[in-house]
Amino acid sequence: MDNMGKNLKTILVTGGNGLLGKEIYARVSLDKNYFNYIFTSKSNIPFGFQCDLCSYDEASILASKISPNLIIHCAAAVPKNNLDYRSERILEDNLKMVEHLIKFFDCEIIFMSSMTVYGNIEKESVKENVILSPSSRYAISKKRSEELLKNHSKPTISLRLPGLFSKRRKNGIIFNTINSIKNNNKIVLPESPVTWSAMNVEDAVQNILQLCTLNWKNYEQLNIGYSGEISINYFLDIISKYLNTNINHDIIHPTFKYDLSLFEKIGLKNQASFKSSVIEFIKNVF
Repeated sequence: MDNMGKNLKTILVTGGNGLLGKEIYARVSLDKNYFNYIFTSKSNIPFGFQCDLCSYDEASILASKISPNLIIHCAAAVPKNNLDYRSERILEDNLKMVEHLIKFFDCEIIFMSSMTVYGNIEKESVKENVILSPSSRYAISKKRSEELLKNHSKPTISLRLPGLFSKRRKNGIIFNTINSIKNNNKIVLPESPVTWSAMNVEDAVQNILQLCTLNWKNYEQLNIGYSGEISINYFLDIISKYLNTNINHDIIHPTFKYDLSLFEKIGLKNQASFKSSVIEFIKNVF
């Protein structure tokens, strides 16, 4: 109950030890007046339940202990290297988790999908209703998870997020490139054109938590990201100017731009831009 004696809506957050899960915990632990948050993770977690959602039995036991009103599904098997993007195990594990949530929990679900479901799309602005063409097994797992959730008895929404960067994450294009510049190391970038976008995890979590208070029941998929065109070249231009350095990179990478019409219609907004978030990241981390 809250301090007025009212029953709080219970929200289960999966993947509590992951990048998104930790940021959600850091945010909501400061204020629990609106919802009662419960966290779960495959690994031991000091502020929630340990549960491997790939396991039928463990998912069943978890459901016998808690009955959430909403699940924010952040848990995922994610690629650690280029080879992992073709991993059948990653695809199977991600599908198992969604299947078990659907089977054992009769509640609404907010699912963390990915912009990778769009594939190497070439459009001025990417809407949620375009034909999907995921290329990696990881991206296919996200697409197929979205399809599974459409058959759930309660409303679900799949958030198509870009790649996330954070002060907690010491890898990825953004961290690695800036870290190499700061330490006078060789900058390693993709050697062929790559469709890419990114978002600070703090801004992503702000949108996710905002969504918990809004009416999204009429939507099944939603783009989450910054406005405007984003690419690896645009990122390099930002940091080269801010850090006053020259970056030699001759490859022209495609730009990616979300259509955020539904994002704005639901009532979401981002105060930050991609440029401002990258500059703030440099100030805070380096």
